[in-house]
Amino acid sequence: MRLHALAVAALRGHVERFLRAHGVDPGQPREDAELDTFTLVSMLLAALGHVRAAYPWPAGAPGPDPPGLLPAVAAALPAYHAPLTADACVEALRRVLGFAVDAGPCQRRAAPPAVYPYMSFETDDSLRAADLADRVLGVVTDDGWLAEPARRDIVLAAALPANAEPTRFEALDRERASALAAHLLPGTDRHAAAAAFVRLFGDATLCFGLHDQGSERPDPFAHGHAWSRYDAHGYGSWGRTLVLAVTDGLRVAYLDALWDVTSE
Repeated sequence: MRLHALAVAALRGHVERFLRAHGVDPGQPREDAELDTFTLVSMLLAALGHVRAAYPWPAGAPGPDPPGLLPAVAAALPAYHAPLTADACVEALRRVLGFAVDAGPCQRRAAPPAVYPYMSFETDDSLRAADLADRVLGVVTDDGWLAEPARRDIVLAAALPANAEPTRFEALDRERASALAAHLLPGTDRHAAAAAFVRLFGDATLCFGLHDQGSERPDPFAHGHAWSRYDAHGYGSWGRTLVLAVTDGLRVAYLDALWDVTSE
C-alpha cells in the first residue's frame, strides 16, 4: 500500500483532534487515557479510509482490507505505560499495513464521511432505558461540516439507518429537540431522559431533526418524513419516520421511530 504524504498529514490531524477531544495530553501514558481500545482502533481505521479516499493514489482504488485488521492494529498500539500520541497511532497503522509514504503528484478529492462504532461513552442514568449502544457513532470528515448545510446533511445521513428518500436536516433549539426526544424515548421519566439526550455531549451538543417531519407540532407522530428502503432485488418497504440527531462534530447520536411500514 502507498499513502501520499498529504494523506499521512491529514491522518495525523484527525488522530490529534480525536485525542485532544478526549482529554489526552501530549506524552500522557495510554493507561491514563480514558479511551476504549475498540473505539480508538475503529477511529484509526475510519480515518485511514477517509484520507485514502481524499488523496487517492494514481494506481487506482485500494483493495479490500486484510482480515483481522482491528485486533492487529490494537496489538500494535503503544504499550499501556508508553505515551499515547498521534504519531504512535499512525505508526501502529503503518506497522500492520506496511504502507509506504510518497510525495509525488496527488489529487485532492471530496471524500465521503467515515463513521465508526463509538464505545467510549457513559450516559446519564436517566438514559439507561434508551439503550444507546448502537446509536452513538464517531465521525471522521473534514472540519467545518456543521456550518455547511449540504455537508451537514451528508454526514448526519451517513450516521443514520439507510433511507432511499432525500434526507435534509434542520437545526432545532433545545426546547423543540427536548419535546421530540420525549416522544422518541422509552420509559416513564421521558422528560428527564429527553433533557439529558439533548445535552448528550455537554454544552457543545447541537440538535437536528429531519427537515419536513413537522417536529414543531404538538403531536409529531401525526406527521413525519418519508422513509423507504430497497434491496438489490428491488424489494422494499416504506413508511414515515421521526429522527432526532445530536452531535458535537466528532460524534453523532440519534433517536428514531418508524411506523406504517408496507412491504412489497
